[in-house]
Amino acid sequence: MFNQRLVKILIYGTGGIGGFIGTFLLKTNHEIFFLSRGKTLKKLEKNG
Repeated sequence: MFNQRLVKILIYGTGGIGGFIGTFLLKTNHEIFFLSRGKTLKKLEKNG
């Protein structure tokens, strides 16, 4: 059997590229965290 390790990944910046890459990483069995600030954070809080 394979020994798989859970990896925690931080996406620093949830703009176009960070959001795009992060959505693909969400399909893995790893923990994905997104860090946003400024206008992007406000938009995510309002619209999801």
